Amino acid sequence: MSFLTPRKRCVLVLIALTSAAWQQLNGNGAFLARDGPTAVWDAGNSRMLVFGGRYQNFAANNDLLAYVPADDTWYDVTFPDAGDIRREHVAAWDESAGVMYVYGGFSGSSTYGSLKSFSVGSGWSTLEQYLPRKFASAVWNSNDETLIVFGGVNQNNVRQDTVNIWSKSTDQWQLQSTINSPTARSSHTAVWDATSKVMLVFAGFDGRILSELLEYNYDGESWSLLSPSGTTPSARHSAAAAWDPLSRSMIIVGGCIDTSFSTVLN
Repeated sequence: MSFLTPRKRCVLVLIALTSAAWQQLNGNGAFLARDGPTAVWDAGNSRMLVFGGRYQNFAANNDLLAYVPADDTWYDVTFPDAGDIRREHVAAWDESAGVMYVYGGFSGSSTYGSLKSFSVGSGWSTLEQYLPRKFASAVWNSNDETLIVFGGVNQNNVRQDTVNIWSKSTDQWQLQSTINSPTARSSHTAVWDATSKVMLVFAGFDGRILSELLEYNYDGESWSLLSPSGTTPSARHSAAAAWDPLSRSMIIVGGCIDTSFSTVLN
């Protein structure tokens, strides 16, 4: 896969679903342009937490920053032991505990298998090490308090098709034996539907750029290919997605439709 030299942006925008309108925000404070970070929403403190990524000079980092919409300002959340600098990692948010989990990633030379947690009250902790991954997906299973990691690329740059589960109660990883596993893929998106206890996975790259929608049944440890009505979104990789539990909808934005990053979707 070839890549163009990325042009990193620090433009902050918001979509208000009540008015269905985009709004560009100022984002006061120091926030350096980057690619490959992760972001989660801390509802208890009404802020977005952004971790890691890669600066304009191609250096990865382990910054933790908070954006507070109420005053349109970025804040440096300084705690020791943030661990390795990384990008292309995954992150998930445990709302009930106020904890962000960060797994895997890439420094520019090394692919990581470390799992870290950031607690709003006490800072960073190191959890059970596992298999190195980058360009994977992760969702937080709030029903069983587990982190579900799917796919990605290992330290040998080989795409993976496995589902790996980390349990909060035991701090242990488990490789799931799944039925009808999809093709190994990277740069896909995933969300968690707590009502049905399923993970929805869309698009990605398996040697082809994909547009399929998959469902992983957590209790049944099985995969299904879904065929929703309507117009299927165009094939893409490196998009983003979020789950709206009220309407039970997966919302997808962005991505690329080629392997050179020359055609980017909005």
